[in-house]
Amino acid sequence: MNSEAHITARNAFKVLYLRVSQFPILLLFVLIIPRMMGPELYGKYAFMSSLLIILSMFTGLGTIEIFGRFIPELKSKNEIPKIHKLFSNTLFFKIIFSTIISITFFLIFYFFTPEGYDRIYFLIIAVALLIYGIEGTLYAFLFGLNEMGKFTSRDLLRRIFSLVFIIVMFKYFELFGAILAILLIELALLSFAIIWSRKYLHFEKFDFHFLKPYLKFGLLFFLSSSLLIFSQRFGNLLIQFISQNPNEIAFFDIANQIFLINSMFFFFLFSSFIPIFTTLLIKNREDKIQKWSSIILKNSGIICMFVLISILLVGSDLINLIFGIEYKKVIINLIVLYFGIFPLLVAQIGIIFSIVYNKPKKYLIALSFAIITFLINSFLFIPKYGSVGCSIATVCSSIVFGLAMYIQFRKNISSYALKDSMKIFVIGLLFIPFIFFKGNIMTNLLLVILFVIIFSIILFKIGILNINEIKEIIDAIIRHPNKTVTIEDSR
Repeated sequence: MNSEAHITARNAFKVLYLRVSQFPILLLFVLIIPRMMGPELYGKYAFMSSLLIILSMFTGLGTIEIFGRFIPELKSKNEIPKIHKLFSNTLFFKIIFSTIISITFFLIFYFFTPEGYDRIYFLIIAVALLIYGIEGTLYAFLFGLNEMGKFTSRDLLRRIFSLVFIIVMFKYFELFGAILAILLIELALLSFAIIWSRKYLHFEKFDFHFLKPYLKFGLLFFLSSSLLIFSQRFGNLLIQFISQNPNEIAFFDIANQIFLINSMFFFFLFSSFIPIFTTLLIKNREDKIQKWSSIILKNSGIICMFVLISILLVGSDLINLIFGIEYKKVIINLIVLYFGIFPLLVAQIGIIFSIVYNKPKKYLIALSFAIITFLINSFLFIPKYGSVGCSIATVCSSIVFGLAMYIQFRKNISSYALKDSMKIFVIGLLFIPFIFFKGNIMTNLLLVILFVIIFSIILFKIGILNINEIKEIIDAIIRHPNKTVTIEDSR
């Protein structure tokens, strides 16, 4: 088994494990936090939290894409001093840039504070934003080094810290404590990032001329990533400003968080292939790129169909059990949102290709169409349908995004993988009539198990799933590759 296959499979396995590990923490979060706060306070907390996520897009500057694309290339050329210089220069620039963004944000909300919110909340978010920008650079560097375990751990740690800090801080300080917990979470994540990257922190004289071409490369990805975060998180803000109903924010936010956990799981899974795909491209092994991208697209589609049918069959039972009847609109939002996951898979494969093949304009164009679609549909549907209207707008945006990325990267996306994905989707939809047999929660769980068994058998029968491919992936994960050169070894 060659080293590329081993590294690719191991990275995917690490991401898979760490992303799946988030689900128990998420379950505890949704079991405790919304009930503890109530819809109104939780809606306000979600609004402030979304502000941080949206504003963080201005501090990104495409560092993940810069490090993910160029560090593997510099490693392959054994240009270790350039790696350290790139890291230190980028970190210094990000600190200055994030400071400016944080101060600007606070001044704006200091003079235009929304009704029902205290100015101190926005000061806390401004400081958290600065920490987020620094911490994000360190994690992006770990990504470029192909340290997928440490890079992906960031989100798992965020979930754990969120659960613990918010419970404790809200108990003693209510909404102020919950918002202060946002800052504490970022400080904790920064501590881990410093520990993991400290041996690479060799500060050098800042050289903007050296950094400029890298920033230029990252600029379009920065714009695209910003728009992507905007589309994922702006729903809460739109609902606040259009409907001015914190309850509707809570209904959408919970469903959107569950949806984003799932969609970002695949995004990080796909992204874990960027460093190795870049290496394969340099070695003129594009056949391997297409093979592995086809495998992940097909199998991701299968997982998504399992989740969609499960939501349809037991989602309402779980929502009522976890949140209570007052949160019943969450399941409607979740069902609507989840139909957007399938075109997003195609879009996410396109994002990976745009980075590996250095085609950021294609990513930006596709995402721009998606954002326009989202905004138009939001103003059309939110006034009448509230949170569900925002979910409808999100699905429409996902469809446009996936279609636009496919049109631009159809030469790179395997036609066989796309056909298999369409078969998976169509066959899965044939099981929707199972909802007419729904009963109590035990009956519905049995229906889910029956669906998984029958659906899996069908996929094996028509050849979409096959034992040899599964064995190859497992073999690639287990076997040890040939020793590869690291930064430390190359000094």
